[in-house]
Amino acid sequence: MEDFRPTRIEQYAPLPLRTTAEARRWLAYRPVRVTPVGTAPNTVEFAPLPPHDLAVTCAARVALWSARTGQWGSVISRVRGTAYSGRYRGDGRLLVLGTDGGAVQVHDAVGRSLLRVLEGHTGAVRNVRFTVDKLRVVSASDDRSVRVWDLPAEKCLLRIPHPEYVRAQASCATAPHLWLTGCYDRRVRLFDLRAGSGTPVRQLEHSTADQVDDVCFLPGGDGALAASAGGPLVRIWDVVRGGRGDEAADAGVVASLSSHSKAVMSLCVDESKQRLLSGSLDCTIQVYDWAQLSWLHTLTLPSGIRSVAISPDGTSLAAALVDGTVDLRRQTRGAAAITASPEAEVDALFARVAQGHLDRDDPTRPYRPGTKRYFLRGMWQPPDATQDDQVFGERTRDGRPRHRRKLQRHDRHLRKFEYRKALDAALESEHAAVAVSVLEELRRRNGLDIALGRRTPTELLPLLRLLTSHLADARYAPLLLLVAHRLLDGYAEAFGQDAQVDAAFRRLQHAVQRQVRANAELRKLHSVLEMIA
Repeated sequence: MEDFRPTRIEQYAPLPLRTTAEARRWLAYRPVRVTPVGTAPNTVEFAPLPPHDLAVTCAARVALWSARTGQWGSVISRVRGTAYSGRYRGDGRLLVLGTDGGAVQVHDAVGRSLLRVLEGHTGAVRNVRFTVDKLRVVSASDDRSVRVWDLPAEKCLLRIPHPEYVRAQASCATAPHLWLTGCYDRRVRLFDLRAGSGTPVRQLEHSTADQVDDVCFLPGGDGALAASAGGPLVRIWDVVRGGRGDEAADAGVVASLSSHSKAVMSLCVDESKQRLLSGSLDCTIQVYDWAQLSWLHTLTLPSGIRSVAISPDGTSLAAALVDGTVDLRRQTRGAAAITASPEAEVDALFARVAQGHLDRDDPTRPYRPGTKRYFLRGMWQPPDATQDDQVFGERTRDGRPRHRRKLQRHDRHLRKFEYRKALDAALESEHAAVAVSVLEELRRRNGLDIALGRRTPTELLPLLRLLTSHLADARYAPLLLLVAHRLLDGYAEAFGQDAQVDAAFRRLQHAVQRQVRANAELRKLHSVLEMIA
């Protein structure tokens, strides 16, 4: 008699990786419990020096979060009106902020005392920053001007007029005299502070419909690249080749990134100087590789984002949300920064497979021929008896197989034609591929109705869980849909007799409805793509 052949477990093509190395890096930021700050915060800023405390500007104060203790500490409350844009100086000792009354206040970041009050603006000061030399402050106001202040002398050195509100500005780290502003007239302007005039060196048109809410320089040797955010669009500029004088030219556009669905309010660069983060009112933070001009990852937050910042050491990520809270996230212990691109990781993996040493501690010891890892290395090598190979199919002198494979539980039941027990054993394995393979074998034997019929609620629930979890999987869907139809036909009269079974059938119904809706959306998308093509 021919020997029993074990059930062949279907080897489906593997699904694509759900998380890349880049995604794992950003998912390593775990939320930290943060007390709501009341009024919606408008700015978050990490201190430039360790331990990188967090300053949150909201209402009439600046709240400070201690990275050392993990608790909210001191509060700067001597503010004349509403505070905006609390920013640290490069040494972390001073903090400057603007007010809705037009004053610029400079505070001691440690002692919280008020050191300077710079007055001259007639509108709310929405954005303030220190220059790289730490001796000047640049403020952008709703009075349609940008002012450069001398901090020791407490006087205005330069006033730069703009045609509309100015809500964004940035300085170049490699060329501190270059200053970038974003205006509500939808234009980005580059100024040389050494010139002492209000004439822009470059003028770039960000958009024809949306104001500019944030700008930043991208790290580089000469500061030639900059980014601007306004509306749902993030644009990368080559400011050296941009428009000149009063020309609203877009000749300097390097790329337009449109991953957001609502207005982008904030931009920042991570500690590696390779990633650009954009926070939007659509509740997402998009991560881009600005050098490759490619999207990398999306972080979803509970509410719309007004400001986003990442600490200089890359261990903390903070976002000011419109619902009045601060979303603060810190890296879990052991989370490593990215050291290589995903393509490099794949190349390294295939190199290890080619060498025959995948997940192997001793790379000098060769694999035994006949093993799976050996065949990954090369199928042309013959078996070697000196390596203690196990050659299947070889028999002893009396005709018995030399090595008899031990049957799995479901195969032992199938050998005895115990179809219901075979299906139960496959479901207990908790491997979808095993359960689906046994169901396929039962269908081939015309034993599917025998295995599915006359099941108790306890025996029926594991099968319903399998259907609910994997019905939308394209690899298993054809067979599982057939099984679902037969279960509904066979157990329709039993509805209402067991609460757990009824709840399991309802979950199956919801899973089917979700898949139907997804298919409808895909058909709509297919129709749109056909029109474009």
